[in-house]
Amino acid sequence: MSTFSEAFPAWHAVTRHPHDRRWQLAARAGDPRVLHHALTLLDDELEAVWPLGSDAVFAVAAAVSCDTAESGPAHRALIRADAVAAHGDGMPVRVAFLRLAAVNAALEIACGFGRWGDAYDLLLCALEDRPLVTAAPGAQAEVIGWGTRLGVFLGSADPVVFEQAPHEVLRWAARAYQVGRSFGGPQDALRDAATVVLRVARSAGHTGDAEAQVLVVSAFSQLASWAMAYHDETVWQDAVTGLEALLLGGRLGPDAWAQAIVTLTTRAGEVGRVSPATWAARALPRLAELPASHRPLVLHAAGKALALDREDGVSPALLAAADAASQDAVAQAHGDRAADAIILSQHYDHVRGVVSALANRGRVSAAMRLAGRWFGARPPRQRSTLYCAPSDPRGPTYAVDGREVVLARADADAALARVTSATDAALGGSTVIRDALARGNPEVDPRALVHASGAAEFESTLRDFYQLERLGSAFARQDLAGLGLFLPHVFRHPVQALLLEVLGHVFPLVASHEEAAADRPLRRALVWTAGVQTGEAETRVAVDVLEANGVEVVDLTNRDLTPDQLLEHYIDPSYDLLWLVAHGAFNAGRPSASTIQLDWDVRHFLTLDAWAAAAVPATNGRRLLVLNLCESGIAQQSPAPPRVGFGPLLASRHQAVVGHLWSVETMAAVAFGALLVVRLSEGASYVDAFACALRALRSTSSDIATALERLGAAATDVATRLRFGRDDVLADRGVLTWGSPAFFE
Repeated sequence: MSTFSEAFPAWHAVTRHPHDRRWQLAARAGDPRVLHHALTLLDDELEAVWPLGSDAVFAVAAAVSCDTAESGPAHRALIRADAVAAHGDGMPVRVAFLRLAAVNAALEIACGFGRWGDAYDLLLCALEDRPLVTAAPGAQAEVIGWGTRLGVFLGSADPVVFEQAPHEVLRWAARAYQVGRSFGGPQDALRDAATVVLRVARSAGHTGDAEAQVLVVSAFSQLASWAMAYHDETVWQDAVTGLEALLLGGRLGPDAWAQAIVTLTTRAGEVGRVSPATWAARALPRLAELPASHRPLVLHAAGKALALDREDGVSPALLAAADAASQDAVAQAHGDRAADAIILSQHYDHVRGVVSALANRGRVSAAMRLAGRWFGARPPRQRSTLYCAPSDPRGPTYAVDGREVVLARADADAALARVTSATDAALGGSTVIRDALARGNPEVDPRALVHASGAAEFESTLRDFYQLERLGSAFARQDLAGLGLFLPHVFRHPVQALLLEVLGHVFPLVASHEEAAADRPLRRALVWTAGVQTGEAETRVAVDVLEANGVEVVDLTNRDLTPDQLLEHYIDPSYDLLWLVAHGAFNAGRPSASTIQLDWDVRHFLTLDAWAAAAVPATNGRRLLVLNLCESGIAQQSPAPPRVGFGPLLASRHQAVVGHLWSVETMAAVAFGALLVVRLSEGASYVDAFACALRALRSTSSDIATALERLGAAATDVATRLRFGRDDVLADRGVLTWGSPAFFE
């Protein structure tokens, strides 16, 4: 008998067990209690160090690996207690099996955390005789017949090995083939082991034990994906057939069932006897029965398979599944509208693949219905839409119903890096591209101010990124009037202004996903400003122009307000137009805490979450909310379409919103506001008025001043500032002047 520290000193160094814990190594040869005790202690060790983090688990696995790779005194008693040396390679069955169990635990953690380098090293260590070491790139694996060793475990005369071998072999296979597919692991060795893994999975798959079912399905699934990637048709077919047999047998628990469905509804399931779409149609109605952790993957995989198989649109089952998944997501929020929007944007990946797949096949209306259901739109949007995916790996992708245009380019990653750098330089941000090779800690400008010096490069890079010259030719003969714009990845890019130049239309950004009501004629308006030096000049123009055209105006120029006072006006159903001029600030780290300043003394602020909680009056038609303030059009950066921000979140069926994408220069905001209110007062639709103002904003300060002087005395102050201010205050900032306005619906 010896202590644990004497038997395994390296392992003992990382354990939390008492020093006097005894290791029963002095048992007679062949006593199964020796290995059983070792495996039990191994489980105890891993459970004890798991709270310390993944590195602690790796340390235990490394210690076991090193101890068992040498035939020294540290484990001599365990070798002596082993009845036979199985392979003639110097490693007894019990030692090799103990080693496999230890490495399996660490391998699961490495794969779960995406630590593929560690996983590759562990994979090589699991069935080789060497200790756990870092494999150099390009190093040759020691192929020793992995299938043979797995077979020895499965046929061992040792009752403990014989009993537990199927479980450990399947644990190893589930991760080994994932590493092999994702990281290019030792393919010859994996092929050598595939026959044995398939045999074990078939024999163990029909047990009623839930844990065993999950292991079997994981092994089949990873084996199928690996075989598909490496064109092993026989193994691929056998693995898929095994999964189908389990599903058709009807005995799988929910965890195993969900994992099997995910595999069979993706490309890996195409060789099966039942089509992926058929499996999807069976799976989606059962989504609510699954554990919440499985629903997103099943929705993504099965939804995509079903959507692409139908030509008549999105099935009711898919829409119902999207409803269920979105309800699961918002259940994590605090119950207010801003929190719900943040959660749904963060979890948009659940439906993003399905939405993109539909749009990329010219089925944009179906894609919009699904996205609308995800964001809880009632009624969902019906109007035609232009789909834009500028960062698609194939190149910028545009689609309308019945047509998709891919403006292919070979440098997608480089183009994204260029536009990200140019955006940061112009708008004062600091963006790190996920999975970029060059990593670091870039300096962040907390003010997020625009920089005129970067304007020209910003515009040039945007034109290249969105392939605007080619886009104009691609849609030259297509009527695009009246379409909305679906931009499923949020950028602070002046896409509306650029597309107006190229395609001749303003495409309102789809934010609420609700079907917009008809514009209401302007009969009554609220005009308010406080805290902004140029605010009074703008609101005087707005009040005079509106009143001259018969609009009743509630003029609150330079009136300090509390949040409750502003919200009292906001929920008033009598207003057709709300015109607000103030200081705004978007909080990227905590979007719901974004604010607008309500007074001159900087005491009162209205936050986004408080504003979003106030209901827009459900009247006939929709009104217009003009937020002529900084950062009122910014949306939270995410894979989702714009949803979290003042403009995106306040847009609805009954309210269109105009805002700005960055910190707009004061006279540019005043000029835009004056141009916009003129066209609105003349009876133009909200979108047409916005388009006219956007076009006119590209003029010189002098030309805009001349146009404003015709409006009378109220516009004289603005015109004078534009005409006699510093050099051309509008033109010298280029796209940073005419690109900031955004229209949300």
